[in-house]
Amino acid sequence: MTTQEGTVIRQMRNRDAEVLFPDGVKAVFSKQNLEWIVTNNKGMRRRYKDGAYEDVERIPCAMETDAVTLACMMIREDNVVTVTYKDQSVFC
Repeated sequence: MTTQEGTVIRQMRNRDAEVLFPDGVKAVFSKQNLEWIVTNNKGMRRRYKDGAYEDVERIPCAMETDAVTLACMMIREDNVVTVTYKDQSVFC
């Protein structure tokens, strides 16, 4: 399912869920653990459970800049790719 703002929500058969935001933020819900793990667009992760949160290990990211267009591409280990163009528009 896709919302009007470009956010994509996926629900799995086992009741897990994944929310992909247009700015590269990714949130994953685990029904088994009853927790959310949110990864921001820089690879920092935070676990939310029982009304509390804790920071968890960061996801490795690689960054490249195109010499001609000056577009900056960030590739995260969780397969999220974000491209920021010279005019600051973002494609994810």
